[in-house]
Amino acid sequence: MPKSLEQSSKQLKQFLYSQYFSDGFRITLGILLPSIICYHFNYIEVGITLSLGALGTSIPDNPGPPEHRRNAMLITIGLSFLMAISTGLLTYYPWVLALFIGVSCFLLSMLNIFGARAAAVGVSVLVVMVLGIDTQLTWQQTFLYATFLLGGGIWYFLLSIISQGLLPYRAAEQTLGECILEVAAFMRIKAEFYNEDSVIDENYKKTLNQQVIINQQQQNVRDILFRTRKLLNDTSLNGRKLVLTFVDLVDLYEQINATHYKYESIRLTFADKGILELFHKVIIKLAEELEHIGEGIHNHQKIRVKHDFLLDLTLIKSKIDTTEREGVNVLVLKRILINLRNIAYRVNRMHDYQHKANELSILRSKDLTRFVDRQLIDWNLFRANLSLTSNHCRHAARVAIVCLLAYVFTLTVSEGPHSYWILLTIIVILKPGYSLTKQRNIERIIGTVIGGIIGLGVLTFFPTDAARFGFLVLFMLLTFSFIRIKYVVSVLFMTPYILIVFSFTTSYNDSTVAWERIIDTFIGAGAAILGSYFVFPSWESYQLKTAVVDTLKSNVNYLKKMVERSSQNQESQSAYRLSRKASYVSSANLTTAFQRMLSEPKSKQTQADLLYRLVVLNNQLNSYLATLSYQLEANENLSDDQLKQLRSIWFVLKETYEKITCKELLFKLSRNTSLTENDLVQNDFLREIHQTSVNIRKTALELIQLNTHSLKIHTNT
Repeated sequence: MPKSLEQSSKQLKQFLYSQYFSDGFRITLGILLPSIICYHFNYIEVGITLSLGALGTSIPDNPGPPEHRRNAMLITIGLSFLMAISTGLLTYYPWVLALFIGVSCFLLSMLNIFGARAAAVGVSVLVVMVLGIDTQLTWQQTFLYATFLLGGGIWYFLLSIISQGLLPYRAAEQTLGECILEVAAFMRIKAEFYNEDSVIDENYKKTLNQQVIINQQQQNVRDILFRTRKLLNDTSLNGRKLVLTFVDLVDLYEQINATHYKYESIRLTFADKGILELFHKVIIKLAEELEHIGEGIHNHQKIRVKHDFLLDLTLIKSKIDTTEREGVNVLVLKRILINLRNIAYRVNRMHDYQHKANELSILRSKDLTRFVDRQLIDWNLFRANLSLTSNHCRHAARVAIVCLLAYVFTLTVSEGPHSYWILLTIIVILKPGYSLTKQRNIERIIGTVIGGIIGLGVLTFFPTDAARFGFLVLFMLLTFSFIRIKYVVSVLFMTPYILIVFSFTTSYNDSTVAWERIIDTFIGAGAAILGSYFVFPSWESYQLKTAVVDTLKSNVNYLKKMVERSSQNQESQSAYRLSRKASYVSSANLTTAFQRMLSEPKSKQTQADLLYRLVVLNNQLNSYLATLSYQLEANENLSDDQLKQLRSIWFVLKETYEKITCKELLFKLSRNTSLTENDLVQNDFLREIHQTSVNIRKTALELIQLNTHSLKIHTNT
């Protein structure tokens, strides 16, 4: 089989086994089945209402802890029932309904404060509101409509709970498998630094982007593994191997991060020695082995060892020894080799977990649950954010104002009978940040236009109900399978599936309905992007100081916990891992802030060059700290001079934080081990870390100073 065809086949198989496809199948079944049954008994309107209830309940049913999913769906069902009744009763009073729309949009958008799942609950209830604003019903009909909506929600809730119960480990396997594959992709990027034909700066950019993806994937795995009682308390092979594999995967990721060197210098010094090609080859093999493990877990298949790294590592050792005998300084090559041995060891250990996890120890449940971010429903937090200084409040006010104006527009301008599509577009597109709104805007328009053309083609060339129904099922399945990974693809299939639904349920001309969808999408998209720019805008420069401060503070604490860690103390090990996680999360947030800034108008990109420099320096520091961590773990002893240099590094980072925030960090760096020389920690390496810290201080202070000055000018003008 050709390599490209084999790769395509592997990707298709991975997609079909993914949580996205299984979620898409469940949602499609949950939405479609009530309509099919009711259509059979000539109750098509009842079936559609039941399906709408199922659709609304599916929105917050994203991967995560079963308890959180269950609670979110139940809250959505209850709020949707109340919203359907309220909207139905107010349709006779358009201007009162307009006020109700504004208030509802504000309050439900404020749920963003409590995290992504709570935000999804808000969006779901707003969708129910929008779908009911164009139809006037009697109070009896309104109550009946709300009841059927409730029934559809309960049906989907039961379907979701049953599917989770039947396959309790599947979501965890899928999420962990995807995370492993992303780490393997990160390793492939790292391999390219040893490929002399690749551009180093481009590799750095790819590295930063991949780190953001991995950070999100790791958080997804933590949410499922460490918040699911069954998995944490499971003594069987299945539960233990998943938890152990992930714990080692995080350590492996840190080990890969530790492979940061002066690649330009390495290429110049060792270009003709044949060693760089060997490094590239073995790292690619390690990535392939990791992909093999990830695919096995993801696809629920048996995993066998694919590569033996002993020969490759032995050959590299021989090459390094030969080069050293030629009088060349090979210290950096030895460091790389040690790192690759450690990576190979961890990859092999992950293999062992798939067969021998019951023989291995596991961290205590209470230690693991500490690694999950808690987002409690605290109404004091809600009240504290009721100010335009809060980005959540600004976003909620923006959604309320734009939706209110859009509804008034539909009242005063003659629109089609489905003008609710304008508000629906706004609610789906308008995000807290300008860059996300812009991205959704483009994807929504492209998907709607192309999808409209596809839909008209299907309706024109396939007039029979059987053929249209077949396309309907296919388009629905693809819509809900891609909605979380490729929004533009999801919209592309969503538009024709909605057009097919209208062909079954209304007498409107197909091209008329398609044209309405496209026009309404353009109006809604235009309103969303204008609102994002002019109505309480939220630019990345506004949050820049927070992102920088969080990164500095987490790095200070990371270094502190690393130095204070003891292999004999489980508590210090857990504290170190928590600080490492916080450092990686804050670094990913800083990178994400930079990426979002690049999508904003040029006039709003405050000091983008300085921010990029800080992102690169911070990534370099994290790599150095990861290397230092393994050197300290191998030998905890430090000489007085080594400890003095570490204190100096820590002080530079701490001082930078305190200068920016004008707040003192109260915790101090302590070290209780005996003061003897650690041969692995080289003084020149510590000096490199110190210089990087100094560069971070200089860049961060300059960035914050210039950013503050720019914000003052913006405020005054």
